[in-house]
Amino acid sequence: MIIFLFLVFIIFIFLIAASVSSNKKQDSINLISIKESELNSREESLESGNRLLEEEKQKFQEEKREFENSLKDRQEKKDKLDRQIRNLLSNIQKIKQEEKDTSQELINFVNDNLSKLTTPVFNLNVSDETTSSEIKNKLAILKNENSDLIKNRSVIFKKVPDSAKIRNNLTRKILLIFNSETTGLLNKLTMANVDSTRNRIIKSYERANKLFEDDGVKISQRYFEYQLKLLELNYQFLVKKANEKEQQAAIKERMLDEAKAQKELEKEQKKIATEQRKFSNELDKMMKYLNRSSDQVQSEIYAEKIRELEEKIKQLEADKNDIDNRLLNTRAGYVYVISNIGSFGENIYKIGMTKRLNPLDRVNELGSASVPFKFDVHAMIFSDDAPTLENHLHKVFADKAVNKINPRKEFYDVSLDEIEKEVLDNFDATIEFTKIAKAEEYRRSLELKEKA
Repeated sequence: MIIFLFLVFIIFIFLIAASVSSNKKQDSINLISIKESELNSREESLESGNRLLEEEKQKFQEEKREFENSLKDRQEKKDKLDRQIRNLLSNIQKIKQEEKDTSQELINFVNDNLSKLTTPVFNLNVSDETTSSEIKNKLAILKNENSDLIKNRSVIFKKVPDSAKIRNNLTRKILLIFNSETTGLLNKLTMANVDSTRNRIIKSYERANKLFEDDGVKISQRYFEYQLKLLELNYQFLVKKANEKEQQAAIKERMLDEAKAQKELEKEQKKIATEQRKFSNELDKMMKYLNRSSDQVQSEIYAEKIRELEEKIKQLEADKNDIDNRLLNTRAGYVYVISNIGSFGENIYKIGMTKRLNPLDRVNELGSASVPFKFDVHAMIFSDDAPTLENHLHKVFADKAVNKINPRKEFYDVSLDEIEKEVLDNFDATIEFTKIAKAEEYRRSLELKEKA
């Protein structure tokens, strides 16, 4: 019974064990199935992840390329901006340098012209009525004012020194420098260097003031103007002396021309008187021959000869009257208009006067030695009052005078049409103007020069 129970127990245990084993096996199968399912799920997830990874990788590559391209563009833009910045910096540097140079130029200009801004008008014109003696007197009066200026108004102190000795020493030193320079400049003054002399006086004034700037002393504007007035009067004196010398030379030249004209007229007067006596004697002789002649043919010959002699005597009488009038009327003469292209160029004409019996003699004298070519005559105007005609033309064309300082040179930059119109509009004269200058020697010289 016990054995049976034991066997039953064993069988029961075995059944339980078998049941447990079967359950375990089923559980294992189920577990494997689950694991397989999980594995499949993981594989699918992995594949899906790989696909996503690949997509992300491709997306990353695309974004990388876009970024690289963007980075390249940005780098190019950066390089471009860097270049622009460098150019701008360079331009800024240039502008700063130019600004600096301009500022320096402006400073230099202001320094150079500061005194000129307060400098009085410089009068270079000299009145025709003023003589050199009058200007010399003005200079003497002005120089007499110098002592008063030096004593009272020659220098200005920013702060007046307490010591009169210091004050006097500074005044003496600054004026010594300025006066010694201006005196030297005035002693070397000519009509040609007046502008440069004026500028050097201005520079001397500025230099002296700058030299004593730290001492608080400067030359007064009034004393500076005094020195410029000295320069002005000295220049006017030189101009007037030169004009007076030229005027005396012109008067002497005109007197010589008039003396030659007088001599020529008197010589012509004697010649006419001699010829009148000769032809009168010849006429008397022919009249006697005619009265004694009985031959008709011979009488006609005498009569014809008498008519010729009477005509000559009549012409000589007219010439005698003309010469007598010229001798009595000292203002009668010729106003000539001549040019010299080879020496002075186109549209430069000399308007002068001569009382010579043959006015061309005077023109030939003008072109003899002073100029390389002969003058061409454009008009020769006889007038009973030649000086008035000449003076009128000189006044009308004064603004066109070639020599503005000395108009007695009588050369004018004017057209022949203007001269002709002025003569015809204001004077009762019948005259023909030759418009084209022959200038034969000049033109021939040009031809030879071109062939050489």
